[in-house]
Amino acid sequence: MPNRPLIAAIGCGGTISSLGRDSMDVLDYPDFGTKLPIDQVLARYPEIATVADVMPVPFRSVGAPPSARLNGWSSPSSSIGSPPNGPSSPALSFLTARRPLEEMAYFLHLALKNKTVVAVGAQRPASAFGSDAGMNLL
Repeated sequence: MPNRPLIAAIGCGGTISSLGRDSMDVLDYPDFGTKLPIDQVLARYPEIATVADVMPVPFRSVGAPPSARLNGWSSPSSSIGSPPNGPSSPALSFLTARRPLEEMAYFLHLALKNKTVVAVGAQRPASAFGSDAGMNLL
C-alpha cells in the first residue's frame, strides 16, 4: 500500500502485551504469565502492516497494581509515571517533578503538542480466547 503513515508503537506493557499460561487464563496472567516486548506484540498481528508502517519503540513494561487486578481490571498507564530521565521540556520537567503524572495519555498530550496520539490497551491478554488486543492495535 503506497504512502502508508509511519506510526510509532510505544510499548508500555500491560494486558495488551501479556500472555497467560493458556488461552483460558484471563485472571492470573499478570502474576504467572509473560509480557512480550512491543516488536513481538506487533508480530502477532501482521494485519497492522497492511495499514501503516509501524516502528516499535520499547519504553517500559508495567502491569496492573494488585488491587486493580482483584477488582477485575488493569490500567498500566497509571503505573508508568514520568520518564526516568525526565522530559525535555522545562514545563514538563516542572510538572513531573511536582506531581508524577498518572495517566499516560495526558502525559503524551502535554509532551507531544500538535502530534496525534492514540492510547491503546486491551481488556484480555493477547493469548486469551476472544482477546481484543489485535483489533485494538489495528
